[in-house]
Amino acid sequence: MDWKSYGFHLPKPNSFLPDNTDVLQSTDEVSEVAKEPQLLQANSTHELWFKQDDQHFTPRGSIYLKLKLSNEGASVKDVVAAAILDACIAEVFYEEFEPARHAGMQFKVDLSESRLAVRVTGFSNKLPALLNALLARIQTFEVQPHIYDIVMTQVKQGFENAKYAQPIRQLGGERKQQLNKVPFWSTQSMQAVVDTLTIDLVQQQIKHIFAATYFKMLVVGNFVEADAKQAAEKVHQMLDTDSQPSYAHVPGRVVDIQPGHYIYMTQSDDPNKVNNAVLVTFYCGPTTSNKHGIVMMLLSQMLHDQFFDQLRTKEQLGY
Repeated sequence: MDWKSYGFHLPKPNSFLPDNTDVLQSTDEVSEVAKEPQLLQANSTHELWFKQDDQHFTPRGSIYLKLKLSNEGASVKDVVAAAILDACIAEVFYEEFEPARHAGMQFKVDLSESRLAVRVTGFSNKLPALLNALLARIQTFEVQPHIYDIVMTQVKQGFENAKYAQPIRQLGGERKQQLNKVPFWSTQSMQAVVDTLTIDLVQQQIKHIFAATYFKMLVVGNFVEADAKQAAEKVHQMLDTDSQPSYAHVPGRVVDIQPGHYIYMTQSDDPNKVNNAVLVTFYCGPTTSNKHGIVMMLLSQMLHDQFFDQLRTKEQLGY
């Protein structure tokens, strides 16, 4: 009896399996380890950064691609629509690109109202092919009604659950951003508009992504410069959009805190909450150098141990 008549079939060929695992550089060819990537290209459409593996010498690598989207005049509705589309893409891609994971690769697609980030890592031989496949699939992505309904249920439940999070969790996340980030959209404001969204409005985000873009790419690992340039050129051809004017992308900003002290109080949405939380922030000025950043990290680690010993061990308080 023919086993095919029962619906059984062999798996399709996995196009992401590497067919070349040669290491492009040997230890004998490295005279000095590069400390940072080098800028290969910079123009009105993109930046390309590159760093060849000169330490581990394995047939692996990573490619990071970030598209800066036009977010001038972005509203809270755009933020929620982008989050819903991001979740829909993740739901579909997990199954569609399962062969890539079987081939030892990993990928991450992250979408917001201001940028699309794609990261691929694994065997370097097929990484550009995986990146191109992901980008091409996003360009033709259509939100399916049953996926949309699943994601909308999850998003709404997430907004509702946020009301009942422990106060310390709220302070460490949303409230901390509220004090420092511009623009800032609260969970309440996003929950207020989620019911006004439709599947068509979410689908329109795809056109918004590829309307006018500026991208940055970092290629690291078992590659040569020609590989990086070819990967960037392919992405440029696939996007095929006008260069983005400088005013179209508004980067997130940090609130300029003037000398003095500020107190912000908020009431929990959960009337049954009996716990309270306090967040105290000391502003130490901008981190203008790597040394400054390292000093602040070291200071934070030293203070953490002292706080833990005093508040948790000696005074038995929660924080």
